[in-house]
Amino acid sequence: MNTNNTGLDSLQIYKLAGNLEIFIYKMTKDFPIDEKYRSVDQLKRSSSSAADNIAEGYGGYFFQDKINKFYIARGEAEETRKGIKRSQKKGFISLKMSEATNRKYVQLIKQINTYVGFLRRRAGSLFQSPSTQTPKHPYSSAQSLIETIVAIGIIITAIVAILSVGMANLVLGGQSAERITAVNLAREGLEVVVAIRSSNWLDPDQNWPYGLANDIYILNYSTESLVNDGDESTEDAKKATFSGEETIENCTNCYLCQQDGEGGERNNDTYIHCDNEDIFRRMISVSNGDDLGDNCAANCEKKVVSTVYWKERGYPHTISLEARLTDWR
Repeated sequence: MNTNNTGLDSLQIYKLAGNLEIFIYKMTKDFPIDEKYRSVDQLKRSSSSAADNIAEGYGGYFFQDKINKFYIARGEAEETRKGIKRSQKKGFISLKMSEATNRKYVQLIKQINTYVGFLRRRAGSLFQSPSTQTPKHPYSSAQSLIETIVAIGIIITAIVAILSVGMANLVLGGQSAERITAVNLAREGLEVVVAIRSSNWLDPDQNWPYGLANDIYILNYSTESLVNDGDESTEDAKKATFSGEETIENCTNCYLCQQDGEGGERNNDTYIHCDNEDIFRRMISVSNGDDLGDNCAANCEKKVVSTVYWKERGYPHTISLEARLTDWR
């Protein structure tokens, strides 16, 4: 009897996410009792959600739905990784355990990126089906020359109409898929900034604006601050560089491409996966928000704008999402 696992149970990233979920569950048993509804609940929820979204993505029907679920799983894995680091700083776990768990979650995030790339290639291959040869119209000696010409004209007209509709659907489908991806990337940029604010807010040594310095940045999944003070020992965001006016069209280091397993200038965790190089760009702008009146100290609101730019069929497109963060300590 063959007892080999098939399907989801044989998926390596699902196995890794499930093992990490069990590990987190056992590790948090030793946390203080008063952290049951804080750190413990948060770590259990995010680690479990990472595995659950991988399972949902694997079982999805449409490729874009699958990819979106894996994006969510990647975010939950990153949230768990941040929570582990905070737990170590609070003294709940040892530095050795924190670093070992962090490495496992970095491995999981990279494997999710690779699997998303695999899904994108699979989705693209569906549009490369071999063309079919139109059957030749059967010629009957009883048909007149006029009847034959009319029949051939009808067939050609039908083929042209079918090809026109098919090409229009392909163009519209491609535009929809790229726009959904751009919205997800813009939303992801805001989530990273919110995570930085939330992480630093929990640190009693941090004060407003909790590492959110005014500037224009590019982000990676290890970013802990938007200060970028030049200290190489901290995981700060990189500032965006421009070839002219400070617009995303002129940004020279905002490209979102992920590693392929070999070395290279763009081969690091700073970039996000894309099939064709230089499809998307993203930059994060942080500035002071509106004046909230006498009950609010100066600059107690930050306006965060996540902008994604891409070109499709030679035409530029831009999407911007905005969030307002306040000093709510």
